[in-house]
Amino acid sequence: MNQRFSAGTVGNFFSLMSVHKIRRRPGRLRMLLLLPPLGVLLFLLLLFFVLRFTPYPELDHFRVREWSREYLDRYGALLYVQPLANGMRRIFRDLDEMPDSLVSTFLDAEDRRFYLHPGIDPLAVLRSAVLNLHEGRIVSGASTITMQLARIIETESGGGWSGFEGKLRETWNSFRLESRLSKRELLQLWINAIPFGFRCEGVPAAGMTFFNRPVEELSPAQFALLSVIPRSPSLYDPVEHPETAARAAAKEPGIKGRFSYRELLSAAREARRGVWTNQAPHFINYFNSIAPVRSKDLRVKTSIDAELNMRLRERIDQTLDKHSRNRLGNGAGLIVRNDTGEIISWVGSREFWDDEHQGQIDGVLVRNQPGSTLKPFLYTLAIRSGFLPNSILPDLPLELGGAAVYQPFNFDRRFHGPVRLRVALASSLNVPAVYLIERLGVDAFAQFLVDLGFSSIKEQRGSLGTGLALGNAEVSLFELVHGYTLFSRTDGPVPLRPLPVELGSVESSEIGLSSSRDRYAVAVVRDILGDNRSRVLGFGSDSVMNLAFPSLFKTGTANQFQNIWAIGAIPEYTVGVWIGNFTGETVIGKTGSSIPASIVAELLDVLHKPDSGYPAIPGAVRVKICAVSGMAATADDPSTLYEYLPPDRLPDPCTWHHRDERGKLQVSYPDIFRVWAQTKRSGAFVAAREGEAEGEIVFPPDGSRFFADPSLSQEAQAVRIEGRGLGPPPYALTLYRHGMAVLQRSSNLPLFLLPFPEKGAYRIVITGSGGCSAESGFEVW
Repeated sequence: MNQRFSAGTVGNFFSLMSVHKIRRRPGRLRMLLLLPPLGVLLFLLLLFFVLRFTPYPELDHFRVREWSREYLDRYGALLYVQPLANGMRRIFRDLDEMPDSLVSTFLDAEDRRFYLHPGIDPLAVLRSAVLNLHEGRIVSGASTITMQLARIIETESGGGWSGFEGKLRETWNSFRLESRLSKRELLQLWINAIPFGFRCEGVPAAGMTFFNRPVEELSPAQFALLSVIPRSPSLYDPVEHPETAARAAAKEPGIKGRFSYRELLSAAREARRGVWTNQAPHFINYFNSIAPVRSKDLRVKTSIDAELNMRLRERIDQTLDKHSRNRLGNGAGLIVRNDTGEIISWVGSREFWDDEHQGQIDGVLVRNQPGSTLKPFLYTLAIRSGFLPNSILPDLPLELGGAAVYQPFNFDRRFHGPVRLRVALASSLNVPAVYLIERLGVDAFAQFLVDLGFSSIKEQRGSLGTGLALGNAEVSLFELVHGYTLFSRTDGPVPLRPLPVELGSVESSEIGLSSSRDRYAVAVVRDILGDNRSRVLGFGSDSVMNLAFPSLFKTGTANQFQNIWAIGAIPEYTVGVWIGNFTGETVIGKTGSSIPASIVAELLDVLHKPDSGYPAIPGAVRVKICAVSGMAATADDPSTLYEYLPPDRLPDPCTWHHRDERGKLQVSYPDIFRVWAQTKRSGAFVAAREGEAEGEIVFPPDGSRFFADPSLSQEAQAVRIEGRGLGPPPYALTLYRHGMAVLQRSSNLPLFLLPFPEKGAYRIVITGSGGCSAESGFEVW
């Protein structure tokens, strides 16, 4: 029993064990079979982790590389592409902004299976190997777009590997790129980074370099030409070698079926080397100085109108050519919108790169004496302070400031006696302006200008005198044009802006022109500056400022015509032009403000709209007045016209005109105008009134002190010497300087004009034919 058990048991045991082993073997086999795939999967996961998450500093640096900034005009036209520090142009475009034909053409030419491979294309490698073996030389590569991008990144980081080792590194980095970036990101980086030579990178910059047009305006055939340039930029340059470039593109497998050689050659012959001109260099410099743009703002739409800016530049250039014999070397212009303050046009000089005439100086920002262009602000202040457009101002020799005498002359070197404020401003008379600033105060006028935005006046306040009325301070064209927007807005000048803005977001200045008197003052001055009839006295009846549509105009000259200005406006725009010299050279011959005024007039004619006009003067009624006295018209007034006056300040009837007992019309001027009136009537000797001293020098009073005005020539500041009560003519004048006779003259009138003398102490002696004489002393400082 034991043996049976023993033998059977042992046999059965081994039998059972064999069956058990057979049953367990399939599971173990399955596990063994799963180990290799699992190992491969783990390896791939590890590889992906290495590719995806290990440091790739070259890519990080590449993705934050610097790009050229594009400056566009208000309609999207290109003004300028700013180069990088090394002179390279590299323009970034989002893939969605690029034409579909551009993307498809470059994919066909370089990597048709780009969206299918993981960074390397096995089919391309095989095709390249077979072709190269067949030819016995390297005639085709197998680099994918990803591999090309990897090479560009490596090169920009300062690396660069050659030979077999370089190919391995390039392949490795292409896998790294594919694991980190989407196909869209890879394609976008590559298209914007392809090196084309000629100091440009990326297809957007290449479009400008080889066709002088943005890529949005290029044809598919021109994209095909661009796709072959990186292989040999100098050889396949379509500008220099159109036939070679077209032939190379026509042979490309990805292009050959899409375009014929003839189509490609026609496209190549349209190639033009990009000049990379800056259409508004001074404006862009200003823009960057006040509105620094963060690096992500690569396309900046400015407020400039490129077409209008070119027109202004050409007009300034033509004007300077016409007057080159007068040694007018430069000019500047500025146009702004009155409602928003947007800068529409900015020309800082005739030519930015003209070193001979210092073209890089910005004539819009540089400060010069503005001449009479400051007068409208003085008259605005005067009306705010109680003067009215019918107020009578003296245009006579003035004794100002006690012993300190400043004798201004008008442009025509005549005195016109009593003039209405409207005429004085419209005709830009000097004497009434000096009279007003004496009454209002130099400091009050200076403060008003500062409030209007003339920051340069604030810096000069300690040295300003009555000559400020005639513009002997220094201001910029920018400040003037900004200030003149006041007259088209009435609520204060609007800040000037280099970017387009929404109308609803515009704020006025803080000057506070909110009262009815303020609004009236601004509107009246605006009306005066557009009054062609009232400017006849100063500019004649055929002035270039006489426009056929609602507008305002003002001109000015200073520094013996080294600075000539014109400011004009219509309801929508204000235009300012300066002509002169940055070098300080004097002007040859006679020039006038009509030179820049003609430019302003032409631009206003282009800009105005037929249905545009200024609103009526607020808070005013139309009143018939005497043209001479400014008082309410009567039946005896020989000349009348209408004026706009506040209803609570209507004038009394005219008392200047009346008829004598014979019915003859007589005019009785106030005493201040008596000498002027008598001289004007007879041109003869002015006798002394009863009770007045005989033999008197009326002007300059004894002990006077004269101060030169640096904004005017010596001839324009001639000293008027007037005597009366000296008996019958002729009259002899002797001028002594430090006791020595320096001038002798004779005249039938006791009125002499002496060129402004040099500094020193003087004595005048006037003697009539009857022996009556008078003396007076003065100093020139």
